[in-house]
Amino acid sequence: DRTRTALQKPENFDGDRKKYKAFREALMLNFEDDEEYFADERRKIAYVLSFMTGGAAAAFRTEWME
Repeated sequence: DRTRTALQKPENFDGDRKKYKAFREALMLNFEDDEEYFADERRKIAYVLSFMTGGAAAAFRTEWME
């Protein structure tokens, strides 16, 4: 049973280096908020990949999934 606070999810990431820091910080906050759920590294990876939806990030996601 997961209980989470109302933290904002990260915005979708397209690989823009200027947006990377904000993307990473949002991810880290979510990982900290639900440490038990994200104790499994595979869950972290799946969570991160789910937000990599455009540009170079989407290409990386596709490569990772293959």
